[in-house]
Amino acid sequence: MCRFVLFTVLLSSAFVQSLLAEQLTLRGFVTAVQSPTSFEIDKYKIIDENTPRLKTGRLRVGVEVGVKGEYDRKTGELRATEIKMLFDDSDPETPIEGVGLVEDKTGIQKTAQGWSGRLAADGETLVIAPDTFISVNRSRAERKELRNAGREVPTESMFSPVDIDLDTFAHYVGVRQADRSILAKSIDFRQDRGTAESAWKPSDAKVFYSDRKSGAGTVIIDDIVYRLFPSPEALAYLSKLANNLIPQHQRELPDKSPGKVTFRLFLTDSDKVTVDSYPNGVLIVSVHLFDVLDNEGQLAFMLAHEIARVVEKQEWTTLTYTKGERTASAAVAMAAFGVPGFVLADSLSDKEMAHRFGRGLQDQADRVGIEYMLAAGYDPKEAIDAWRVLDEKHVRGHFWGDPEVNLLRRSYLESELQLNYANRDFSSLKRDSPDFHSAVDAIKGEGHHAKVKRR
Repeated sequence: MCRFVLFTVLLSSAFVQSLLAEQLTLRGFVTAVQSPTSFEIDKYKIIDENTPRLKTGRLRVGVEVGVKGEYDRKTGELRATEIKMLFDDSDPETPIEGVGLVEDKTGIQKTAQGWSGRLAADGETLVIAPDTFISVNRSRAERKELRNAGREVPTESMFSPVDIDLDTFAHYVGVRQADRSILAKSIDFRQDRGTAESAWKPSDAKVFYSDRKSGAGTVIIDDIVYRLFPSPEALAYLSKLANNLIPQHQRELPDKSPGKVTFRLFLTDSDKVTVDSYPNGVLIVSVHLFDVLDNEGQLAFMLAHEIARVVEKQEWTTLTYTKGERTASAAVAMAAFGVPGFVLADSLSDKEMAHRFGRGLQDQADRVGIEYMLAAGYDPKEAIDAWRVLDEKHVRGHFWGDPEVNLLRRSYLESELQLNYANRDFSSLKRDSPDFHSAVDAIKGEGHHAKVKRR
């Protein structure tokens, strides 16, 4: 009888364990390494006693991995049956390529050996050495401006910091260094003002008020009709918050500069939780966002992400990429890395590389958005919590994607904070404010009781 009871207990225990365990596949960035046999991807604890990569130290914070294994929901542990390293940008054999606006050029100087120093662009620190191949790719509009000003149009090989400003893109290829800076093998400075400006024109906002005092009405952008939510108090709060997040280098641009953006924000009432941005600085914020987010810091991240997309002219980057950027990438990579670089750039035609390009823009907006948050005095850890809240409340949308995408981007931000801000103390930075909750109350006072659409 005792044997039967013991067998029954063991069988029940095994059955319960089978219910708790499930086969799971994850893709994300390593956010912590506890031992030679365990590491974390966000909240998931990965256990593996057989993978030699862990024992040799190849897996570290910031490495993108894919993991398969048996997941125990009770303990949060995933016992790995397979671990695949997908991307490690700290590997000196891995070329890093990116495009971003110049944020600070004051660190560049001329020496007897050539140009050297540090340049801030793309949310990264680019190190220029005397052997860095530098070119300046001037658009037709730029060459015309130089001639009209009576200045000589330099050749492609000529370079001076005078030729670049805060409206110039730096297209770089290099390798990550131990201090997280990128040693540039080549940098191509460029600007296509005509393309950027033409991309803005279709996005002009046409506003029609049915009640100007309350702000009720509609706004039409690119033939998309948004219904305005009538809450002057909430709109004023949002506009002030967004203005505080605009980066200093954007503010410093002259009013007539082609890169200067005049931001306009609209609070809309739709059936989706969304934050949208347009190249001309129009920001669309759904009132339903206040149903989901917990505090002002999380809202600041959402806005900073979209402001970064506009400031970094991601529309321009996408247009450039689809109109021949692959050829330019191949040439730059060839100059920097030889045949392996050419093979890498040529693989941009593959779906995985096209996917990585799109992801690169999202990572850029997240990475640069964190800089904007810090400059405005907000705790960047709230960016991670924003992703977590969206996941826990099962909110779906083009901005936040599905749970797998949420994990990937959340773990990316976690690893970025650890790698780039390890010595920063965020405890004194802002996370919330009474104004956020006053805006929530104002929205409720206008009769907003709609529930968030969830899958």
